[in-house]
Amino acid sequence: MKVNDPHMVFNSLVGRKLSGELTPGEEELFNEALSREPDLKLQLDELGKIWDSMDGLAEQQNYDMDVEWSALSGKMPDFHNEKVPAGKGRSLLYYSYRIAAVLITGVFITFAWLYASRIAGTEVME
Repeated sequence: MKVNDPHMVFNSLVGRKLSGELTPGEEELFNEALSREPDLKLQLDELGKIWDSMDGLAEQQNYDMDVEWSALSGKMPDFHNEKVPAGKGRSLLYYSYRIAAVLITGVFITFAWLYASRIAGTEVME
């Protein structure tokens, strides 16, 4: 990453710094950005406090994702959540059409190859 703006460097690497995932090269680049802009050190300290306070919070909460998703989708006016009943998915006709499409495509490719090979003057093995 070759960027002159220390704020861009800071913003792109601060999450990895807090999680401890910076490579040595990124660590050097990040520290250089901190040394060039003193206010970034204050931001890092503030973000570090927030990061540390969030540690273990997810394990303490007991979320039911289905309930949360229902609550969210209920707030969206044009959202339609149509659940397909078990066993009522795609019909046999759907799969029949797919098989027919594959067979027709195979026949088309075969005849195209035969036609092209005759035009090119090659012999077709029979």
